[in-house]
Amino acid sequence: MQCRTCSLGVAEGVRTKAAPSESVKRSEWIERLLALVGGPVRRGDNAAAGADAVAGLTSIGASCTRSPANADLEGTRRDLDGGGQIVDEAQPVTKETDSGNDGGIIVSTGVLEHADEFGAAFGRLVDSIRPDGIALLSLATLPVLKEHRPAPLQRFYPTTACLQRIAAERGCQLIHAELPQDRYLPAFVGFLTANSDYVGRLRSVFDKLLSTNAENLRREERLARLHFNANHLRHADSQFVDDLAHVHQAEISRELLENAARLWASDLHLLRDNAAQIESLKTSRDEQSDRALRWEQSWRKKSEQLEAQTGRLAAKLDVAVRDGKLNVAQANRAVVYEMQRSSLLEARANGAELRAIQAEQRLLAVFGEYEAMRNSSFWRLTAPLRNILIRHPQIARRARQFARVMWWTAKLKLRANLREVKRRRLAFAEEQAAAARLSARGDLPAVKLLPVENFSPELQSEVRGLAWPPERPLVSVVIPCFNYGHLVREAIASVEAQTFQDIEIIVVEGGSTDAQSRQYFESLIEGASDRVRVLLQDKAQRAGANRNYGISQARGKYVCCLDADDRLAPTFLEKAVFLLEYYGYDVVSPGMKYFGERSDVFAPIEQPDLGNLLKANSVLTCSVYSRSLWKAAGGFRDSDPQYGHIHEDWLFWTRLAALGARFFNFREPLLLYRTHGETLSRGSSVIDNETQARYVSEFNADVLSPDALAASRQRSLQDRRAPRPLDNLLRKAMADDQRPAIVLTVPCLILGGAERLLSKIVGHLAGQGWRIIIVSTVPVDAIHGDTTDWFQPYTSEIYHLPRFLPQDRWKDFVDYLFATRHVSVLWNAGSIFFYDYLPALTQRFPGLKVTDLLFNTVGHTANNRRYANVIDLHFVENDEARQWLIEAGEAPERIKLIPSGVDLDAFRPATKDRVLIRELGAPESAVLVAFSGRWAEEKDPLAVVEIAKRMPADLPVTFIMLGAGALENAVRDAAQNAGLAPERLIIVGPVDDVKRYMAACDVLLVPSRVDGRPNAVMEALASGAAVVASRVGGLPEMVEEGVTGYLCEPGDYAAFANRVHELAMNPRLLGEFKRKARSYAEQRLDMHVMLDAYAAAFHGLLTDVQFRTGMPSASDLEG
Repeated sequence: MQCRTCSLGVAEGVRTKAAPSESVKRSEWIERLLALVGGPVRRGDNAAAGADAVAGLTSIGASCTRSPANADLEGTRRDLDGGGQIVDEAQPVTKETDSGNDGGIIVSTGVLEHADEFGAAFGRLVDSIRPDGIALLSLATLPVLKEHRPAPLQRFYPTTACLQRIAAERGCQLIHAELPQDRYLPAFVGFLTANSDYVGRLRSVFDKLLSTNAENLRREERLARLHFNANHLRHADSQFVDDLAHVHQAEISRELLENAARLWASDLHLLRDNAAQIESLKTSRDEQSDRALRWEQSWRKKSEQLEAQTGRLAAKLDVAVRDGKLNVAQANRAVVYEMQRSSLLEARANGAELRAIQAEQRLLAVFGEYEAMRNSSFWRLTAPLRNILIRHPQIARRARQFARVMWWTAKLKLRANLREVKRRRLAFAEEQAAAARLSARGDLPAVKLLPVENFSPELQSEVRGLAWPPERPLVSVVIPCFNYGHLVREAIASVEAQTFQDIEIIVVEGGSTDAQSRQYFESLIEGASDRVRVLLQDKAQRAGANRNYGISQARGKYVCCLDADDRLAPTFLEKAVFLLEYYGYDVVSPGMKYFGERSDVFAPIEQPDLGNLLKANSVLTCSVYSRSLWKAAGGFRDSDPQYGHIHEDWLFWTRLAALGARFFNFREPLLLYRTHGETLSRGSSVIDNETQARYVSEFNADVLSPDALAASRQRSLQDRRAPRPLDNLLRKAMADDQRPAIVLTVPCLILGGAERLLSKIVGHLAGQGWRIIIVSTVPVDAIHGDTTDWFQPYTSEIYHLPRFLPQDRWKDFVDYLFATRHVSVLWNAGSIFFYDYLPALTQRFPGLKVTDLLFNTVGHTANNRRYANVIDLHFVENDEARQWLIEAGEAPERIKLIPSGVDLDAFRPATKDRVLIRELGAPESAVLVAFSGRWAEEKDPLAVVEIAKRMPADLPVTFIMLGAGALENAVRDAAQNAGLAPERLIIVGPVDDVKRYMAACDVLLVPSRVDGRPNAVMEALASGAAVVASRVGGLPEMVEEGVTGYLCEPGDYAAFANRVHELAMNPRLLGEFKRKARSYAEQRLDMHVMLDAYAAAFHGLLTDVQFRTGMPSASDLEG
């Protein structure tokens, strides 16, 4: 703390401990300084002198010990330069006083600052000075203490102001050296005197000591300056070195050398500190530079994003205003059209009413004449003749002809009328002949095209170059809606759910004639998202005209037309745009899956050319193509409905092919086509395909030629690659999704326990905030089942590479995925393709973490070891796999053992479902033995037949087989050849929900030759079923021998049969096994423990090192 009045600094809690008094030698700098003053000094170099000195000390009243005179300054030097020295107690201090008979000089160094009371001690010192005497003071001072300073070495820290105040109060003057803080240690050196005659002399002494000019100094003065600086300088400077160089060898003392050495040591220490500080500053500068660079990059990126976002918002606003004006104009035209139509209908109604009145009047007149005729005598007299004519029609016809001839004769028109009859008969005969010739030649019916409507490509400006403007979407999806207002929401939702989001949605209300459809559309307009643009037609239009209208307003580079009653699968647009941007295709189309009244699949030919399109329409309506092609083709053309319907898209695709377009169809059914009664494309007015094909050629005759056919065939075989394929794909990448991303790579998603387990883990990770992307790499047949829908509730980003890409393009798509998703972790679950691609991926995306999942010690273990250097973490589910990895040289800390688990709430013991038993055709009293799993060689499903054959005929046991796989036909053949009773072996096949079957079965049979921790075993144990399994993989960890089931050697069918027979014959033992099975599951198979362990492991991968996002390689950016 510090005194507010005199600025005296006080260090609380510091006390100086006294030590035994001893004689000390006065410092040379004091001797030299006093020699300059010129007063006699009494030396204390003997015992008597020492005693007098101590007496002098006592007279001042300070309690202290004596030590070297510069101890206070050395303590201060250590405090300033010692690099954090902490002092627990006060250092020894010095107080020297000499009183002589002549001059009376008192020297006080390092005493007052350690006194109990500073003011009293200083006052007594002043009082002891004779009127003609002086006192030399040397006190250590410090600037304001900083937090990083060591503990103080003394109690008091006086200031010049404090000393002057006390001296003035005692009638003395204080003359002190003004020591610059940048050169000297914080110390006070000065004289006290009551004699004003001494002031000038004493001040001149200090002026000489602090002088920077050596030429005006005598040798004694320069030597005194040298000794003074040796004790008080912070660091040796050029003046000190120069003074030292001029000292005679005889004048160099040990003390001077020690002080010089201390100064140089301090200089070296300072140099080291400065060097370290410079390095630290350089490091800090580099860090700050890097940080500034990152901030600049971030700022530029944010600025660019903000600029792009502002541009997009401005463009959206402009589009909204334009759409609003357009819709208002269309609404006005629609009102005018309806008014004119109403007027016309009203006029027609009035005319019809007038004609109806006139007809009614004529009818009444005729009726009156008819009644008069019927009441006439002539009518009654001719009644017999009329009856004869009714009974004989030919006579009646001849009579009518005769009457007509007589009438013409009476009117004098017989010749003219006979000529007209002859002409009509000849014309009819010619028509019949022409129809016959037409039928024989197969000529076309009279079909006409309507004029092209709503084709206005100039509404959007052309874009030059490959890069698409950031304010415009890359894809425009046009959805024409005519009388499908109740279905169009589903179409819109399917587009909004696309994994590719750089899109706009244009819904064209095509002038629906159904009032209810328009009402649905009104609610759609009110709830539409900002990506949906709604355009209104002023009157009813055909499908092609509505598409033209939407495409004319489209701002995208590519166009996709989706019918209002259909839907798109989530990944379609992304896959289509990838093919368009990477390989330069002009039109990309998917396969089609029907829903509604049909459920089959249509798979088009992969690369149709013009020749293919002239024969059949092999491109779907929802194809993605460039807007510039639509402009070059002149838009869609509709056929006149009065003459029959021709598919307007077939005309369009053929024209594009003739103009040079390259087509690619992937067979994956990503268009969901609704079948619901008669529609435009499936109505009665649709002309048969053969006839349509002829018209397609006729209506495109202006662009068809042999050269066009040959060129189209050649283009379809070309393999192109765009120069910068990622330019437009990275501008609005899926990076908007900031969740950490895991790419789960699998061979396939087929029916099996591994897929069921992975689906549970994926669901949990998705719930924990992870973004899951699934990629499969092995083509499989439908016989194996497809479990994609198990994963779809948690992610729409599921990519089966064999379904939409040739294998030589897989790497391109994988690179694209990783570049656009900023993937954190690649989790491989057995994909050989990804094993082989791991080195390239980890080199291209340095921040990528790689994990591998091993279910057993065979299969993928060779690849695991081959690429172990790029795998960060190995997941295993049983100890056998963990020990195998350790023995193979893997570090234990890089292996994560996570035993798989099961949903104990979903799978639990229950009373047997007798309805299910009857559906299966099994006896209600039979022991039910189930096989559940993939029908593949490693699972050995044929073993079930062999085991069933070994059962006694009278044993009440029924085997059921659940699942699917490559061995299905072999299993069915073996079962049929075994001659088993129908109730002995029941083949169920794949089931959507196995819980009912697990709850009903008594024993689960697992005859696997290779396995890990089968999901079926966990489900059976949780459901309270005993298990008879092979002694392989993780099964010995799951089945307690003689407690929850039995273990047998793989392929030992007799042993399996004996264990099943034992359980079937001993219901009590079977019941005990079943009870303990559930208990075991509750203790060890809780799925939530497994799920939490996986979530923690993946989180640990992110926090292990700072997460870094992969960047695309230069080859990707530059082609």
